[in-house]
Amino acid sequence: MKVNEFFKTQYTKIKTRKESRVGPSNKTRIISLCVMVGVFLILFFLRYIPGYAEGYTRTITRFFQVIDGTLFSWIPFSLFEIIIILIVISVILWIVFFIIHTVKKGIKKSYIRIVDLGIVIASCLVLYAATVAPNYKRDPIDIPLQSELISDTNEYYTIGKYYQNDFNELANHFQFNEDGSMVRPYSYSEINYLMKEEYKKLDSDYYLSNTFNAKPMYILSWLYSQLQITGVTFPITGEPNFNIDAPTADLPFTIAHEIAHTKGIMREEDANLLAAYICLNSENEYLRYSGYLTTYFSLYSLVQATNIDDLYTDFCKSLSPIIIKNINYINNYWKTHDLFGSISRFFNDIYLMLSQSNTTEAYEDHEDTSSREEGGKIIYQINSYSPYQALLIKHYLSKK
Repeated sequence: MKVNEFFKTQYTKIKTRKESRVGPSNKTRIISLCVMVGVFLILFFLRYIPGYAEGYTRTITRFFQVIDGTLFSWIPFSLFEIIIILIVISVILWIVFFIIHTVKKGIKKSYIRIVDLGIVIASCLVLYAATVAPNYKRDPIDIPLQSELISDTNEYYTIGKYYQNDFNELANHFQFNEDGSMVRPYSYSEINYLMKEEYKKLDSDYYLSNTFNAKPMYILSWLYSQLQITGVTFPITGEPNFNIDAPTADLPFTIAHEIAHTKGIMREEDANLLAAYICLNSENEYLRYSGYLTTYFSLYSLVQATNIDDLYTDFCKSLSPIIIKNINYINNYWKTHDLFGSISRFFNDIYLMLSQSNTTEAYEDHEDTSSREEGGKIIYQINSYSPYQALLIKHYLSKK
C-alpha cells in the first residue's frame, strides 16, 4: 500500500511540474507575439517621420540589399520559387496537423498552435518592416522629367512622330512568328548583361550601385501567367525574378522593373518609370522596343492636344502593322491567361494599400487633361504631363 502511494505521489508531482511548465510557456509565446506585433507597428509607422525613410533606405536597407543580393546572386536558379513551394507545403501540413490535434485534444488545447503561427507571421512582418518597408516613403525618383508645359502644342505632333518613326523602324529588326509573337533575340544571360550595362549609366546616389541578375522562374511561370504577373522581386533574397512564359517583347521592361526594386525603388509607379527610362535611353533595339510597348500609348493624348484632327488621324494610322499584330498577340495572351487574375489583383491591392495607400492603378500612367467646347468643336488641353509623357518629352528635348 505504501509503495502504491509512493508511486502515486511521484506521478502527481511529475504531472504537476509538467502542467506548471505549460502555463509559463504559453504565456511566453503570447508575450513574444505581442512584442513582435508592437515592433512591427513601430517600424511601420516610423517611416512617416520626414527624412526617416530616405535615410533608412540609404543605410540600413541598402546594407541588407548588398548582403542579400551578393550572397544569393551566385545561385543560378530562383530561390524565391523554392521558398514559395516550401511555404505552401508548410501551410498545408500545419492545417492538417492542426485539425488532427484539435480533433484529439479539443480547440482549447490547440489555440497555442495558432499563437505559434502568429509568431512566424509576425517575424516575417518585422523582417519586412526592418528592411524594405521604408522604401515606399522615400523621396521622388531621381530621373530627368519635363514639368514645364510646352507652349506650342503643335510640337506635340513632332514629338509623337519622332518616337513613332523610331518604334516603326525598330519593328523591322526582329523576327515575329505567324501569331504576332516576337522571337527572343538574346539569351537570358545576354539580356542581364545588357541591363547591367544600362544601369551603370545611372549617375545618382539615389540608387544602390550594385545591379544583380534577374532570374528566370522555370517552375512557377505557368502559375504567374494565370495570376497576370510578369515578374516578382523577393526582398529577403534580393532576387529580381521574371516570368519566362510572358510575351518576349515585354521581357526587357519587366527585367528593368524588377531590378529597379532591388536598387531601392519600391513604389510600383517609380519602378515602371525607371524601367522606361532605362529602356528608352538604351542604344539596344530590343530594350528600346520593349520600352515603347509600355510608354507609346501615352503619346496619343499628347498628339490629340494639338487639336488638329488631320495630325491626330495621321498619328493614329501610322503605327506599323507589325507592331499592331505584336500588341494584339500580347493582349490576347493575357486575356487567355487570366484564371486567377482577379485574385492576384485583390491581394496585390491589399499589399499596395498597406505599403503606400495605393492600388494596382499605380501601375497605370495618368495625365491631367481637360476639354471644353469651342465653336462646336471639342478642345483638348493637357494641364500637366503624365510620368511617361514627362519622361518622353524630356528625352526628346535632350536630343535636339
